[in-house]
Amino acid sequence: SLSQTPIIEIQKLVTAPSLARILTNARAFSAEPFTVIDVGCTGGILSAAQEFVPALRAVGFDPIVAEVERLRAAAEPPGAIFECALVAEPGWQTPDLRKSPAAFARSSAAAYEARHAFDYHREMFNRGRDITLTSRTVGLEEWLRANSEWAVDLLKVDTDGNDISVLRSLGVRLTDPLAVHVEMNFDGDLGANSNVFSFVF
Repeated sequence: SLSQTPIIEIQKLVTAPSLARILTNARAFSAEPFTVIDVGCTGGILSAAQEFVPALRAVGFDPIVAEVERLRAAAEPPGAIFECALVAEPGWQTPDLRKSPAAFARSSAAAYEARHAFDYHREMFNRGRDITLTSRTVGLEEWLRANSEWAVDLLKVDTDGNDISVLRSLGVRLTDPLAVHVEMNFDGDLGANSNVFSFVF
């Protein structure tokens, strides 16, 4: 157990390179890059995926116009592209980014936001300005068809509301990813489009 492990050994464990870094350094991806599709990339491409640089091919999708502009200007990780679009299946209605599940509405975080008129997305990702969302909607199957050189090794989804629609938008290619990283809730609306664990799983 870690409680019986000398501190120097714990430090070695913490600083040891990840398997992704070991494989990348060994040029395991020299023939084909490791491909990441990050849906809901506010704040940047999933940090764990950056262990694959320089063998990383990444695309990020986000509907917040100013954030996509910022990410394009930052150009991190190298070679990543950023699409200003809401990813969803046909007919999906744009979600309210501030809508929260039932348990969150009873939390201290929700009480703080209400008491201080604090909009997390606006303050953290839009520098205090009102959020402007793009009107463009795209499905992942459609996007991959138009970008045939792209595979899907890792799909990360964190949209604060329409994650299940993102998965459905992959259509017949839903079995393509080697791994799927999804943020979801354990409670919430029990409708068929709800972003709760039981439906997403």
